[in-house]
Amino acid sequence: RLEIVSLEQKADAAGFLELRGEGVFEDRPISVEGGIGPFGALLAARDFRHDLEITIGDTRVRGRGSVGDLSELEDVELVLEIHEPDAGFYAELLGVPGALSGSIDLEAALSPNRPGIRAEASGNVGGFDLALTGHVEQPLELNGVEMEVHLAGPDLAVAGEILQVPGLPAGPFDVAGGLRRSSGTVVIRKAMLKAGGAELTIDAEFASLPDPDGGTVLVKLRGSDLGRFNGL
Repeated sequence: RLEIVSLEQKADAAGFLELRGEGVFEDRPISVEGGIGPFGALLAARDFRHDLEITIGDTRVRGRGSVGDLSELEDVELVLEIHEPDAGFYAELLGVPGALSGSIDLEAALSPNRPGIRAEASGNVGGFDLALTGHVEQPLELNGVEMEVHLAGPDLAVAGEILQVPGLPAGPFDVAGGLRRSSGTVVIRKAMLKAGGAELTIDAEFASLPDPDGGTVLVKLRGSDLGRFNGL
């Protein structure tokens, strides 16, 4: 439930809009403060900048950057920081109460890649470490995607519960791999899952997702505790 209590704006001499607002989200107070503009650039959806800070209870979110052309997603620069001392609040929102404990500390950035956008993200969510790097050559079409992802944490079964992937074994884990999407073809490169004494590696290629027909998947499983994956 989201309720907006107040929202004020005023423009300075250069047309830069100063924003201030308050509200309530799931019984947590919300405040918004910062600026975006100039106003003429917003109307044209070109060459505007922003610096906004949002608080949701104890959650602090700050975003700052600029956009050269919003309609084409060109020359996009963004830095986003998220800090929350209790990740359990968001676990409940996701319908998995108790799945997360500890803090959330995330940083993400978008920058021009020419062509396209470069993306980076890293941090910790309730004890799970996350890192992502990559770029998208054609952001509007989600084409020319290259991504490298790393995720590690204390319990693979909990991660599966959050991601709605049943049957994953409990215990510490480490996942890493690459993904490429070009002209409708999706390639997964050396996606590796390590859990306990087992190691699962996947290489795959699909030409027409979400239809998996005609795709190829190579799965390798090795280690001293292969029974951990019997539930898959």
